Amino acid sequence: IMRKSAGLVQDAEFHMTESTGTDIRGRLKAWPDGAGFSGGGKLRGGAWIFFPFGNVALYPAPPVNGRIVFETWEGTAGILSEPVDLLIKNQRVAQCSGGEEARWFNEMMKRYPNADYCCEITWGISPVVSLQEGLKQRACDTLLYRHAGVYHIGFGLWPFEGIWSDFHWDGGGLKPTLDHAGQRVIDAGRLLILDDPEVREVAAKYGDPDALLAEVP
Repeated sequence: IMRKSAGLVQDAEFHMTESTGTDIRGRLKAWPDGAGFSGGGKLRGGAWIFFPFGNVALYPAPPVNGRIVFETWEGTAGILSEPVDLLIKNQRVAQCSGGEEARWFNEMMKRYPNADYCCEITWGISPVVSLQEGLKQRACDTLLYRHAGVYHIGFGLWPFEGIWSDFHWDGGGLKPTLDHAGQRVIDAGRLLILDDPEVREVAAKYGDPDALLAEVP
């Protein structure tokens, strides 16, 4: 799964949609030294990586445009009672509406320069991270956002690329459809790499591939 995912770490156009109303497109760019792909290469002293492992994170190179409707939010456990609805124009939040989380984010964008800058698009690749356990955590980035097919998008600071900010925050969704680099990567929340014949062949060496690659609910 990690090796197949590493093939997606490239500069290419993307388009993400979700039944929530998310519809965003642009171009994704790899981090220097593959830093955005957790576990994607040999670790070295002084490197910056995502931890825990289990995702692919890319920089959305300007301009990114569209609409993002978050149903999960860093700092809030479970599904939001009212989604955070963002209009993105030329990489930045042009409009933010919703409930308590949206009001807080509006305040942060007033307080911190460049907090409105769309700086990260990431999806999980681990089928063994429990979705339900992840939804119980307020820190979505520790479990939930590592579950295969779940995505999150960050705003504010992006190390190495983008622009500087003293702020960074994430929101996400559970069942996106993602096209990247000319191929379907996620289909309504299903990470298609899990169905790849080569991945299943490797899994079969250790047991039943259906069981080993099954997503933990």
